[in-house]
Amino acid sequence: MFDSKQTDHDHNHGQNRFAVIPTAEKLHADSRLSGRSIRIAFLDSGFYPHPDFADRVVAFHDIANEERLIVGNLSPKPHHWHGTQTVAACAGDGTLSNGIYHGLAYKSELVLVKVTRNGRIGDAEIEDGLEWILENRTRYEIRVLNISLGGDCDLPSASSRINSLVDELVNVGVVVTVAAGNSAEMRSLPPASAASAITVGGYTDGNKLGDDALDLYHSSFGETADGPVFEKAEA
Repeated sequence: MFDSKQTDHDHNHGQNRFAVIPTAEKLHADSRLSGRSIRIAFLDSGFYPHPDFADRVVAFHDIANEERLIVGNLSPKPHHWHGTQTVAACAGDGTLSNGIYHGLAYKSELVLVKVTRNGRIGDAEIEDGLEWILENRTRYEIRVLNISLGGDCDLPSASSRINSLVDELVNVGVVVTVAAGNSAEMRSLPPASAASAITVGGYTDGNKLGDDALDLYHSSFGETADGPVFEKAEA
C-alpha cells in the first residue's frame, strides 16, 4: 500500500519569499469550486504516485501494458515526470506544501492513462488512449479529459483518427481540453486542432500579480490544416 503522506526527509515544503505564486491566487479562483465529485481523465506520458493526488486515482491504464498499477511506480522513471506535473498542476491538493500549492480541481477523482510505448508517444499511442477513454467513459464516469501532448502528423480533421475520436468523446458529453503545443513557429496539430476540443495556449506572468505582468509564451498558434485560426492573443 502506498502511503501518500510518507516522505524520506524532514525539511519543510511551505511557501517562502522566493516562492512561486499559487495558481488559485494568480487566477482569482473561486475557493468554493474544487472539482469535488468530478472525474477527470489524463492522457499523458506516465505517472508517479505523487502524494498530492495518489489517493484520488480511481483507475490507471497503460496502453502498452508496461506498468500494471500506478501504486507500483515507486521508482520514478523519465517518462513519469510530464504526466505527474500535469496532474499535480491541475488536481494536486497541496499535501506536500501544507495546502499552499494546489490545483483548481484539487478534490476531483482521477483516471490516468499512460500512452507511452517503449518511451515514445506517436499518433497510434494517442489513438489507443482515446479509444480506451471512449470505451470506459461510462464505467468510470469520466466528465473531463485533459491531453497535454500532441501527435506527429499535421492532418486535416477528415483524415485524422485522433481528431475524430476527440469529436466522438465531446459528442457523448466529455469535455476535452488540449494543449495547443509549445512551438511559436508551428501551428497546432491533432488533437489540438480538433474543432470540438478546448485548445489552450500559454502565457507567462513573470511570477507577478496583475494583468500588466502578462506576456506571451512560446505557444503554438495560427491556422490549422483545416483552416480555422487560433489567434495569438495579445497580453
